[in-house]
Amino acid sequence: MTNKLFYLFDRKEIIEATSSEYRKFLKQAGYANIDRCSGLLIEKNILRNDQSVKDSAKYLKIKLNENDDCVVNINQSNGRRLIKKIGGKLLTTQLMYGLFIPFLIDQLAQGNKEVQSTIDEMTDTKAEWLEDLILDKSRLRIGSQEKKLTLVGRDGYFDKSDLNEFGYPTKIKDSGEYYYWYPRNNEIAAFRDWDSELDLDLNWGPSFVSVRLGVRLAKFL
Repeated sequence: MTNKLFYLFDRKEIIEATSSEYRKFLKQAGYANIDRCSGLLIEKNILRNDQSVKDSAKYLKIKLNENDDCVVNINQSNGRRLIKKIGGKLLTTQLMYGLFIPFLIDQLAQGNKEVQSTIDEMTDTKAEWLEDLILDKSRLRIGSQEKKLTLVGRDGYFDKSDLNEFGYPTKIKDSGEYYYWYPRNNEIAAFRDWDSELDLDLNWGPSFVSVRLGVRLAKFL
């Protein structure tokens, strides 16, 4: 379901895209209690640099480029703070690759032209930060919780079917739906890259800034 600004996912759709262990992890992390929520709103576009966002950024002492229509050129740490201030979350890696992107692709295949502008922005112009932090190339941190993961140590392609329940590929191949950039350093913030393959990039730390990197608002109901 959609409205002018958001795509709406009901609780059943979110549960189908997540495991019970993952939902427990997110609850303990203080991210969201999916089993009790009524749904999830995901903004159609990268967060717009409107007056309410500017006011929130000013309150948090986050400097935004006044000339940008969208909130880009922001690091992951400030992106998380800003989204939280306006009542939302960044999407996690699993919610991005297990729920949101498959929804967009499925809707486009069904002839829903409404999603085309979202996909165009994601593939042609903007990357976006995700909630996940990867520490020591082996630990996922969301909120107050950590989970030991075995991450593939080389770049390559993966399909949605290759993802584990935390949203990371368990194998890499020579072709596939998405491209994976493995973590090179010991503190990494995951982001969805902007090219036509909607890459999962684990290449930069949370303080990294790029003119293409923005944030998308997600709200649990």
